[in-house]
Amino acid sequence: MQELTENWYGIDRNGQFIFSSVMHVTWLGAGPDPAEGRLSGLAGRFLPLPTPSIGHLIIAIIKLHGQAGMSEAAMIDSTSNDAMPKVDVALCVYGRPYNTAVTLASLLRHSGHRIGRILLQEDGTQPFGETVDYLSRCFPGVEIDRYIPPVRIGHDFVDTARILRDDAYRLSLRYQKAWEDSAQDFLFVTHNDCLFTSDIISEMAAAASDVFVGVGQIGQCWNCPAAFAELCSGSSHEDFKPSYEEAIAVVRAHPGPRTPEWSIQKDRPMPFPECRLNEFACLISLKALRGEVAPVGDILPFGSMSGDIGTSWFRALRLAGYRFLDYGRGFRHAPFSDSGAGNPSQRDHGIYQVQEARARDYLRTHYPKVFDRLTALRLVTRTLKGLETEAAG
Repeated sequence: MQELTENWYGIDRNGQFIFSSVMHVTWLGAGPDPAEGRLSGLAGRFLPLPTPSIGHLIIAIIKLHGQAGMSEAAMIDSTSNDAMPKVDVALCVYGRPYNTAVTLASLLRHSGHRIGRILLQEDGTQPFGETVDYLSRCFPGVEIDRYIPPVRIGHDFVDTARILRDDAYRLSLRYQKAWEDSAQDFLFVTHNDCLFTSDIISEMAAAASDVFVGVGQIGQCWNCPAAFAELCSGSSHEDFKPSYEEAIAVVRAHPGPRTPEWSIQKDRPMPFPECRLNEFACLISLKALRGEVAPVGDILPFGSMSGDIGTSWFRALRLAGYRFLDYGRGFRHAPFSDSGAGNPSQRDHGIYQVQEARARDYLRTHYPKVFDRLTALRLVTRTLKGLETEAAG
């Protein structure tokens, strides 16, 4: 028998921590020295207990190597007035658990006092055999709910008729479950590969005031003919008001990959197809827009894929007279990507591994307690998944 007094944790089959290094744990099993573990070369070390051992609930002992860092109480920013209105948060999770953890940890550090509830919308099919179902348990004391949509839509263009008649389909769109379930006046939407550097929720809410229904970076200008011609930008999107003939001349002179001539409407050429409120970090006024957007109104939901996510939503609301503010401060999108974009990692396993390794190192340095939990739960979850696959085979 061996006594373990270091930074070891016991995990049950549901991924809950049963004991930690504050207790003396006695190793009862035969086999390898638990200080070495069966799986090594990762940030944590994992050793399954023989059966039976300490108890049928305990299935693993894990040793972790997170650095000493902030306390649990310091994880969530609570420096501002608790009476300030809360904002719900929505993000979709398609792989990238370490990137997701950095996104959540940095958002909670800076804007935790403004957050009511977080909804993690998990894709039913994760890339590269990844597991993400443990992420909500990495942030104790934070209200985080998991949601797996009943219909997998992915990056497909939406069936607009089905949105208005099929609840399950509509609630499978990105961010729509959070939109419909929230009781708050605002919803903050983010990608799962962002790094927040200031209290972006409070800053966006103050910038919105009562004038703007959406705050965030406006437009995919890197694809847009009007931006190529230096006639329009995210900050000046309301000022560019071309006639149809002028718009067609711009499209012909500066072709864009997704702005063919037929996409320009004769009676209302603006907004152009690349105009939208970018979803990677934005604040939306549910109070102002609930009555306009499905299922209450007729405008397609924010998470609908037409030209891109949110382009139809943005155009319809702009044409209805609503205003959006271009705002790109307080965060970095895809901070661990060489290209500044997250999409390539979803298709290329090599890029995926590089970006996750960088996020893992960042998390270990800046958020060691989150790193410890994530690493432990990920190892257990993936090992159990392997055991279940092995048993089924």
